[in-house]
Amino acid sequence: MLKEAKEEILSLKDKVNELTSENMEVTADAKEMAAQLYIQEKCKGLSEAKRERVIGLLGDLREKKDIDKKFDFVVEHVISEEDKKEDEDDEDDDEKKKKKVDEEDKKEDDEEDDDEKKKKKVVKGKGKAVVKEEKKEDINEDNPLSNIKKRWIEILRENKL
Repeated sequence: MLKEAKEEILSLKDKVNELTSENMEVTADAKEMAAQLYIQEKCKGLSEAKRERVIGLLGDLREKKDIDKKFDFVVEHVISEEDKKEDEDDEDDDEKKKKKVDEEDKKEDDEEDDDEKKKKKVVKGKGKAVVKEEKKEDINEDNPLSNIKKRWIEILRENKL
């Protein structure tokens, strides 16, 4: 009878050990799941990329106070520095695009100015455009547009625009 009782005690001890082991695994899994849910909850409002970054950095933590402490640090320092770098990169890109557009505009303006100068025969001086004197050979009386050209030259000289 002692032998049977001893065997029963040993089998019960094995069952207790097995149940305790399973309970510990379930508890660990529950803690891990609770920690992941808590981190997910804290990450609401962050962009998807930032959320993934925070989860990657804090994913192995299980204690709420550790998560709170490190989450605040990560958001304040790591994520904000990444935002600054992205903003600087965006500003650099914007400045490069603006500079390129400005250069293209300046080039177009220079080309237009050159064309206008050639057409109008204008000399710039002290902020006002002055029409050069036309030579008699330049104005062809037989040309049907010569009267219109003469009239515009008179208007420009008299500043009656």
